[in-house]
Amino acid sequence: MRRLIFFTLLIITNMSVATSSIPDDICSSRNDPARNLNMYEKVVHWFFEPKGISVQEAKFIANHPQIAKELKEFGEISSAHAHIFCQPRLRKNKSDLENSEADALRHFVFSTLAVYFHGEKGSQFLMAHEIKGGHTLTRDDAMDFTNNRHGEQFANELLQQKNKLTKEEVSYRALDRGVQLLRKGQLSLIEKVRAGPCKNLTSKKGSDLRNLIESHRKSFDKTLQVCLEKGRGYAMCGVRSR
Repeated sequence: MRRLIFFTLLIITNMSVATSSIPDDICSSRNDPARNLNMYEKVVHWFFEPKGISVQEAKFIANHPQIAKELKEFGEISSAHAHIFCQPRLRKNKSDLENSEADALRHFVFSTLAVYFHGEKGSQFLMAHEIKGGHTLTRDDAMDFTNNRHGEQFANELLQQKNKLTKEEVSYRALDRGVQLLRKGQLSLIEKVRAGPCKNLTSKKGSDLRNLIESHRKSFDKTLQVCLEKGRGYAMCGVRSR
């Protein structure tokens, strides 16, 4: 209900009340006072930021609900591709889901889909998604920005070919290119996975990599279907317990 109320606020109001109306600490969930936001934005910031949604992202969702719905689907597809291919492992205190090859692939595939199908609006969402009220960029942010930029470039490369592709084909091509870029060390990483197909990608032979990608293409739909039937969802499909 709270989420519905705030989405309604986003759509029907465009308030610009002075920031002094609300204490600065309403926006302190990430040590980010967001002093340049008006009251309406501060309330939205306070509600969405702990959930990982920036003010800019919430505004984009309100202004472009249909695109946002499709981008959500792209996020699910990209998570499934990255995790099924890399088979990241959950560990006791840390997860291979973040800042690793799986994470780099996820961002690359998602940004490719977003820009291929929605152009400038896709690029706007990518920027909005990574901005958290103006806080200082972290290493995680820098990694995501870099991998998103590579995905945008690949999307534009596909668009120049003028062949109309389905989202399934774009996602497969993005996975293929992303794995190749990982092998060359061109996607940004902070952590490296300790096991699974994505371990030591840079040292794999080209033929071995092609076999992995071809195997992924053949098994992806079936693997994902089994995951969804078991209630594992897109994000956890392919993820192994420690």
